[in-house]
Amino acid sequence: FSQMVVNGLQIPISITASHFTDVPRGHPAFKYIETLYDYSTQSKEPFFGFESSDGLKTALAHPEKHVRGVQAVEILSGLLNKKISSSMDSEAELTRAEAAQLVHQHL
Repeated sequence: FSQMVVNGLQIPISITASHFTDVPRGHPAFKYIETLYDYSTQSKEPFFGFESSDGLKTALAHPEKHVRGVQAVEILSGLLNKKISSSMDSEAELTRAEAAQLVHQHL
């Protein structure tokens, strides 16, 4: 989803550091997840959730997990700086087609 939303909305890549132990440099999603992290931390209301561990010394982005509807809406709302809504089940995991449709609706 991170690659789809960054590329779909033509968000400029932003990598300030390597923040996630489960997404090292060289990982296919590295530049997209780091971009979402950077834009989220620069926002008045952070929108990219992640898991901190080891007393906040490390962070996990869980790139292998499917994105739920509520997460996708939060990310899109944050990147677009406006509240968006979706008729999809907010707790359901999105299929690639549903994720693509959601991004496309907000181009």
